Parts: sequence; structure tokens; C-alpha cells
Amino acid sequence: MNSNVIIRRYDRTFDLLDNDANGVLEEKDFTGLVEKIARATGVQQGSAKAEALTKEWGNCWHTLREFADANGDGQISRGEFQQAMAAAYGDHAKLKERLVPGLEASFAAIDADDDGVATVAQCEVYLTPWGLSRRRREQPEGSSTRTATAASAARSS
Repeated sequence: MNSNVIIRRYDRTFDLLDNDANGVLEEKDFTGLVEKIARATGVQQGSAKAEALTKEWGNCWHTLREFADANGDGQISRGEFQQAMAAAYGDHAKLKERLVPGLEASFAAIDADDDGVATVAQCEVYLTPWGLSRRRREQPEGSSTRTATAASAARSS
């Protein structure tokens, strides 16, 4: 993959995380996303799922800030984000250790019925606060809806 494609992916991720679209990442972007995700997925305020989601997304923010806030101003610019992402992807173990708990908390929010399976519909609900939508395609009658399990997601990381 050439560097322009990689930079565009970093930019897309930055834009998704920049919840208030002010051009920098701040802690309030992460708390705002958590609130939107919880509302969209039906996670009740004060529940164990809400607490885990809040804690782990907070940890993601603090990890990102630790590695990306080069000038120490409490904000992460697009350039700082790009540099941190380029450096972080060189250490897969560090990424896994620091970010997997956040992904697990997000999966728990997606899995509204706690059956260990995330349906396409549940994933679409989760993606709505991110401003992402899926083009709906008509499925032939009798076709199955793809699902993801926590176990298969963990195995692929």
C-alpha cells in the first residue's frame, strides 16, 4: 500500500474521532463518541457496559494522547495523529495490549442482547454515531445475515 493511501486512512480515522469537527482530537471527542454510542446501542447510563465503555474509551484517549500529543497541549493535531499512527503500527504488541480492552467494551455495547454475537443490524446501530451508513442491498430470500462473534474477532487480532 502506498503512503498516500495510508495517510488517507489515517485522515479518515482522524475525522471519525474528531466528534466536534474542530480539527483537533481532545478528550471531549472521545466522551462525546461514548455518549453517542451508548445512546445508539441502548446501553443504559450507569450500567456495567456503560462503565466499561467509558473507562476503555478513556484509556484509548489517554494512550493516544501519550503517544501522539507531541507538543503537550492536550490536543492532537492531524499531523501529530498521522505521525503517531505511523509509529504505532510498527509495534503490533503495544497496540493490541493498549487498545483491545476498548474494542472488547465496544463489542459488548454492540452485543445488546449479550449472546456473544453481533448481527449486521447491531453493527449498523453502533456505526450510526460515527456517521457511517451501510448501503442496504436486498438479500435473496432465505439467505443468512453475517455475524461476528467475540471469539472470532479475538482470534483474528
